[in-house]
This record gives sequence, C-alpha cells and structure tokens, in this order.
Amino acid sequence: MYILKIAILLGIASIGIFSEWLLRRKLDVNGKMFTYSTVNNFHKMVNRLLLLFSFIISLLVDFKEIKFISFINVWFFYLIIQTFFQTYMQWKYQKGKKEYIISLAFFPCILITFISLKLLLN
Repeated sequence: MYILKIAILLGIASIGIFSEWLLRRKLDVNGKMFTYSTVNNFHKMVNRLLLLFSFIISLLVDFKEIKFISFINVWFFYLIIQTFFQTYMQWKYQKGKKEYIISLAFFPCILITFISLKLLLN
C-alpha cells in the first residue's frame, strides 16, 4: 500500500517537473529549472523571515500538539505565501522577463501535491 502511495506522489511530482519544463519552452524563458534566486535584499530578508516564522510555528505545532493546525498545513501556507511573494517580486522588479509566469504557474502544482499528500497520509 505504501509503495502505491509513493508512486502516486512521484507521479504528481513528475507532472509538476514536466509542466515547468514545458512552460519554459513555450514561453522561451531561459534559466535552470527549480532554481531559487532573490530579486533584491528586501526580497531575501522577507523570505528568511517567512521561513523562520514557519519553522517556529511548526515547532510549536509539534510540541504543543495543536489539533486544528498540523505540521503539513504550516508548510503548505508557507509555500503559498512564499510563491505569491516570489511571483510579485519577480513581476515588480524583473521587467521584461517572464519568470514570474512560471512561478505563478507552479502554484497549482504545489496545491495538488499538498492535497494529495494530505489525502494519502490519512
């Protein structure tokens, strides 16, 4: 049963990888896949603060055993906020590049992966 769950998650991840590759080809966006770069120092600082905040919340969730928020939900919300912030910063400060479209299109992949993960873990 666990092998089937892992195969399903790997299949979903493969679709995400293929989607990004296809989008990069269609939009003619040069660059490496799944790279992370900040636009400026403000962007780097906010991302670090988001990561630190999410890490602290996830530790509190684990140690305090808060039932309405799970560890996965904390990281899911972190990825949502980080993805939209990344997209906004790329759109605002990297004029003439289409990298923000790929960042925004990656959001449904994150959403589908986390929903699948939650369904498969229950």
